[in-house]
Amino acid sequence: MKLNNSGMAQSLIIQDLTALGQLSMTTAISMNQISNINTAVLPTQLLSTQTEGFGEPQRSHMDEWIKRTWQHWDELGVNNFSSTLVGYLGSSELVELVENLILNHNNLGTVIVDPVMADQGSLYPGFKDSYVNGMRKLVSFSDFTVPNVTELSLLTEISLESDDTDENLEKAILKCTRFAPQSQVIVTGVKRGSQVGCIWLEEGKLHWQGQTAIEGHYFGTGDLFSAVLNAYLVNFPDSSLEHLIVQTTAVVQAAVEETSRMSFEQQKFGLKLQNAATMLLRDF
Repeated sequence: MKLNNSGMAQSLIIQDLTALGQLSMTTAISMNQISNINTAVLPTQLLSTQTEGFGEPQRSHMDEWIKRTWQHWDELGVNNFSSTLVGYLGSSELVELVENLILNHNNLGTVIVDPVMADQGSLYPGFKDSYVNGMRKLVSFSDFTVPNVTELSLLTEISLESDDTDENLEKAILKCTRFAPQSQVIVTGVKRGSQVGCIWLEEGKLHWQGQTAIEGHYFGTGDLFSAVLNAYLVNFPDSSLEHLIVQTTAVVQAAVEETSRMSFEQQKFGLKLQNAATMLLRDF
């Protein structure tokens, strides 16, 4: 584990910062704090709200600021990270910028890429095939890739459903590992009967871990999954992947259960994290 000058693990978060609610970077920072991980952040975009349920948000792209900040960090010699978590980027230019950061630095620790670009069978509005192509290249430099089923389908150009067969999902994962050979692919949002969870391929065997599906659409579950997985990977690097995924899905489930008791108007602001935080604190 790489430690900073304070003797603590340090994680770099690269994703959007939503000004209202408990989503994206806000969630990742919270999980790091609970998990005793110092945080460095490179917000890719500033958004006034999340992109669903509030109309069109106000946006500020942070490309130039990221370049200047990274140059400053290089001058200070502070770029020594246990992990780097990459989430929503939002433009092909930012995808290329992050790709160059990863390629030109060997001090980013474990790189986790959540290729946030699609859900429920569709690419997010405003994204084009060129964005998918850029994301396909970016994940090739990651140690972990955590797409949902729709994102895996787009990355591999294999038609998939959330309740697809093990055979089709394994075929897509194997194709993903052909252009991202060093990356462990963990697919989220996979449905099996009354459960929803993750599938991953390890040592030639397909694994599944699920929780009881709760009716509804919960904003920020992917953000939370990748943030919690990052926290466990940093703190327990020698644990089995299956154990870390079991713990991660349990934390996400706690948040979804708590959020499900809220009205939809409240749910638009993201997941309620009190119970999830309590579970994390027991481990850290």
